[in-house]
Amino acid sequence: MAFSRQELRLTKYRFLLAKFQLDYVLREQSLRGKRKALTSLPASESEAYELIINRIKNGGTNTSDTAFRTLAWIFNAQRPLRMEELREALLIGEGVQLEEIPADDYPPNEIVQICESLIIHEEFSGIVRFSHTTVQDWLRESKTYENLPPPADLAQTCLTYLASNVFSEPCLEKKALVKRLEMYKFSKYAVQFWGFHTRGDAETRGDIQDAVLQTFGSELKRTSMLEIEEHKEYYNFKTGLTETLFHVVAKNGLGTICERLLEGR
Repeated sequence: MAFSRQELRLTKYRFLLAKFQLDYVLREQSLRGKRKALTSLPASESEAYELIINRIKNGGTNTSDTAFRTLAWIFNAQRPLRMEELREALLIGEGVQLEEIPADDYPPNEIVQICESLIIHEEFSGIVRFSHTTVQDWLRESKTYENLPPPADLAQTCLTYLASNVFSEPCLEKKALVKRLEMYKFSKYAVQFWGFHTRGDAETRGDIQDAVLQTFGSELKRTSMLEIEEHKEYYNFKTGLTETLFHVVAKNGLGTICERLLEGR
């Protein structure tokens, strides 16, 4: 017996709601607490999401901060992030130096756990995503996303990551570049999408402007970024292809910073 797409979506929705309700009961430690929870089960996905967000808010400052930064990355990312990429972004956002990222901080199960039922980690692909498309829709429609860290914070994380000394010089050969990409998992995303996260309100901030100019002020650093950006595409190590600072800023659509460069500020 074949099911229509609408029937499949409805079945998936009912399963998800049932899972939320089950988690809502099982998180209670006492039998009395479980019985009480059964009398106040969330009746809809929206109500379930609201309860989860409130629990995250009450989960302790550090835990809730990490959870909301995780949700912000998944909500705003321009492509699905793998767990290893997300982990580096979270640690850099906390001020950890790229060269000093500890191996045991933020294991995958911990990141999933602090976000409760809102995200899942697909182990076969490594991707971290919302548990259901309705989570993203609810965050947007309820405007809960406005309580998440702003895009400027994501831009700052990308720029801080790329400002690391590990990218101060280009690799100049493909083997070394492959090794760099394997070692620094978030580098490809940061190089490709730092401009996207910087455009808009973030670009008007003086600290973001300074970070862009400082990060890409070195020709060696720009070449290092170009190697990563064009990896497996058309970058030719033999030609020594590079870009000017103005070119980097302009191609990322950062008009305000372009004006600053033209004015010599």
